[in-house]
Amino acid sequence: MDLYHNIYDDGFEDQRDPEYEILMENAQVQDFSDMNLPNYTAQAVEDMLSVERDYIDTKDLCLKILAELKGHNIPQELFATRIISRSQGTLSDLLGKPKPWEMLRAGRNTFKRMYNWMVQPYETRMAILFGDPVGTVAVSTPSPRNKRNKRQSSSPGDSAPKKPRLVFTETQKNALVKVFKETERPSSKMQKVIADHLHLDVSTVNNFFMNARRRRHRAARTSEEQDQEQYFQ
Repeated sequence: MDLYHNIYDDGFEDQRDPEYEILMENAQVQDFSDMNLPNYTAQAVEDMLSVERDYIDTKDLCLKILAELKGHNIPQELFATRIISRSQGTLSDLLGKPKPWEMLRAGRNTFKRMYNWMVQPYETRMAILFGDPVGTVAVSTPSPRNKRNKRQSSSPGDSAPKKPRLVFTETQKNALVKVFKETERPSSKMQKVIADHLHLDVSTVNNFFMNARRRRHRAARTSEEQDQEQYFQ
């Protein structure tokens, strides 16, 4: 398998109903309160919007979001609040000047939520925006008091076992080193292909290349320092 050319095309998977294009062509202000929208719990909505994505074409996504909001007269303020929990101004900036996926770090979560909303069926998208989710989202973050009590009651023997360190097989290691010699910064798509081919997590592949770049940088810096010492001796 050629790891350098077998890059899959992670296109925008349109899971919307077949009537979407007709709705867009004949878009007009709709009274969603009269629609028979499905009911979802707050946790169900959060689960739908939190699905992990390895790659998103942010520019293409923003164009689709803009068309959806304009086509159905959906206020940006409503979308910003219900979908990404941000202000209307922040949403406007994101949609107007989306950064490429590879350049994003913490901001990827916002685009994942918009993507996950956009791939839902039409009725589901409208229910998330205009419906009244039942219940609240479960939060696992302990309160400061619980944290304090946990520290007081815990002992060295109570600590959870650490996750065992991953050891690459010779085949995995040789393949990763070979790719690193060709390119030190593989794209997200290439990392996904490498991970699938070597049966690894994408995060593991990403960590390998990040650590490999750090090792090369340290080695180059050490070599340069040694050359300088020899020069001044």
